[in-house]
Amino acid sequence: MKRKLMVLLLLLTMVHGYAAAQLAAYPDLTMGDSGVKVAALRQRLYDLGYLDSYVKHDDVYSEDVANAVRAFERQNGLQETGVASPQVRQLMFSSKAQGVETGEQRLYEDISASAGPTKLVTLPQRDEQGFLPPGSQPFIHADREDGRWIYLSDALQVDISRYYQKAHEIEWFEAYIQTRGEEKPYTVLSEKKGKTVQPPKKLAQKFGSVFAITDDYFGYRVHNEKYTGVILREGEILYERTREENRKNLQPMEVMALFEDGTLQTFASDVFTGEEYLGMGVTDTWAFGPILVQGGIVPRYYYSKEYHSYREPRCAFGMIEKGKYAALVVTGRKDDSHGAYFKWLAEKMLDMGCVEALNMDGGNTAVMLFMGDMINRSVAGQRKSVRSVSGLIGFGQGAQFE
Repeated sequence: MKRKLMVLLLLLTMVHGYAAAQLAAYPDLTMGDSGVKVAALRQRLYDLGYLDSYVKHDDVYSEDVANAVRAFERQNGLQETGVASPQVRQLMFSSKAQGVETGEQRLYEDISASAGPTKLVTLPQRDEQGFLPPGSQPFIHADREDGRWIYLSDALQVDISRYYQKAHEIEWFEAYIQTRGEEKPYTVLSEKKGKTVQPPKKLAQKFGSVFAITDDYFGYRVHNEKYTGVILREGEILYERTREENRKNLQPMEVMALFEDGTLQTFASDVFTGEEYLGMGVTDTWAFGPILVQGGIVPRYYYSKEYHSYREPRCAFGMIEKGKYAALVVTGRKDDSHGAYFKWLAEKMLDMGCVEALNMDGGNTAVMLFMGDMINRSVAGQRKSVRSVSGLIGFGQGAQFE
């Protein structure tokens, strides 16, 4: 009983500013219901181990779903009802959701590094959270040779390291970002609200972004009249033509949503409309996918027979907790680095501490910028082989760079 009360108290007192609005967007789901919200529920129950299978178009709230919900409620200390109430779904799609062991034999990726930065960096005096004292001039460290980049201010921390794994010939860049106060992720759009494309460095110069990665490149899909996904930017709905939820698509249009308080959360491609996201307190959405980490777990799909992928340059973005974020760029199409599989990317983002993470557009589009420098490209390569894009995800503003 104590455990049940504690869980209910937690749900009622969640610190996220969007919690009440989000709960309102989650209707009760029960026996006989059907549709995209039920399909997303079934997928999450499968990921958590409460259902044995998940198939495209399987969107009916059947008896096996009700039994799975009861099992979830029992495992998580809630009263067993078999009804996916707003409170049940809020917990189910959070990092606090407890899954069950399935007994499946899983083959995990080798995400270890054989080489990385070696030099000791002497940092200035910081407070207990790692930030500089108020009013301090930023500290900047950039060492391409060693593969380490650091930015510190009184409201922003960026720490990037380059790693390499010899066994599977893969190079990647891990970035950890921490914010406080008014600092949070923001979007940088190309001209005409993303309908044009511009070089990543030029977009970073727009706000003087301290750190940035390329985003979902929705402008390409607009230009080529493809599914865009549900696209919000700065509180405005730009596009809503999305796919039915199906991770077998190479671009499933699954969503990473940025809430007003800086929280990130992933969602199925078609579970909410643009208006529903706005009602939940979402300001921006990026639609690409697949989802890499959701509610603190790597989706079970990556360990199923349905999973397929191939090695490519990749770009991923996620949240460790409110105010703490992670970004990952993997180089590829090179003799010494062949890119990553989605499962490798997912397991690495989980290893970095993410509770939510999404794969962004990759290939020649994948770029990580530090003070305007595209650090995952050689200096010469920045001048000849960088694809123009429709937007960036940025942190920090007012940086000065050429």
